[in-house]
Amino acid sequence: MSGQYVGFLIQKHLYQNLKKGGQAPKSIIIQEEAARENSLIPCYFPFKHLSAGRDQVLAIVSADGIYQEKIIQVPRVIYNREWSTPGRDRKIRYLTKKGVTVFNEGNYLKKYKFQALLEKKEEFSRHLPETKIANAQNLEYMMKKYNQLILKPDHGLVGKGIHKLYKVNEREWCLTFQIKNGKKRSWQEFRFTETIPKILQQLVENNFYLIQNLLPLATYQGSPFDFRVATQRNGTGHWEVTAIIGKVAGEGNFLTNIGQGGSAFTLDELIQAYPHLNADFLREQIVALAIKIANLFSDHLPHIGDLGFDFAITPDGDIYYIECNFISAYPALTMKNGVLMHDDWKNVFIKPVDYARFLLDHH
Repeated sequence: MSGQYVGFLIQKHLYQNLKKGGQAPKSIIIQEEAARENSLIPCYFPFKHLSAGRDQVLAIVSADGIYQEKIIQVPRVIYNREWSTPGRDRKIRYLTKKGVTVFNEGNYLKKYKFQALLEKKEEFSRHLPETKIANAQNLEYMMKKYNQLILKPDHGLVGKGIHKLYKVNEREWCLTFQIKNGKKRSWQEFRFTETIPKILQQLVENNFYLIQNLLPLATYQGSPFDFRVATQRNGTGHWEVTAIIGKVAGEGNFLTNIGQGGSAFTLDELIQAYPHLNADFLREQIVALAIKIANLFSDHLPHIGDLGFDFAITPDGDIYYIECNFISAYPALTMKNGVLMHDDWKNVFIKPVDYARFLLDHH
């Protein structure tokens, strides 16, 4: 197979699976089809195989569906599918000095940083829930103003650490949160009246949390839903919305994360319950908002090519920005039992390869 290498920074367990000759997941098969279309050879390696002082890397190389481990020159373009850490960032800086482009390089997300960027722009104000840094004063303010609140960590993943705080009646509040029992998590409730309980005081005093008013989300069969809006750079280097994936919370849950028991649906499937909303018009609005935000964020980020926005809608069709994700779990969002659920979602695996081709040709 002729062509240039394109690198994929992947998790160790996936690398080991390919090394042992395990079956490649559908997402990788799609990526490799896109690589062939772009005259590229995909290769895969974890961060630990990169060394700040070496120009070579031990990688799994795909040649017509056969995976072999070999030492190669570090590819000139690498798509990062792993989280950044200080140590990993040092390796990326070394590669950058050597002329290697790693896109999605700085992806350790601080939610409030990007919330603040949006709050500075008047055009985004109607799409934002009210957000405060969690402390005793702001908690008291938000509890007086709203009957339902969300408290979430500034850098949380997969919905972990999120608390729901809601008013039960005139005097009583309820705090809902998850606790870990072995490998499983279960929901707990703590009710209180006037005095803020110690568990809540410690949460806001000892952690960097955010407080937001809980939005009145549209629902599907009684469960709230939102959208993961995959916004990626394409083969011309421009931002494009490649998929809008609806995430419906599991029964009795308020978190829509797939890792928390949520399910994936298309926008059209979810909007059927709201005949007063036009799916095509809503899609156009979501796409326009996502592109505007991507252009804004890319002015403040290291080289970035893949953003996953979480947008919520109300029953009236109002769109709200919830947060931005750098490492979207695209296989979990788009696949079921190893099968792609909707053909339209295939692009989330194709566009980054097209963008890698663009980078090789223009940088």
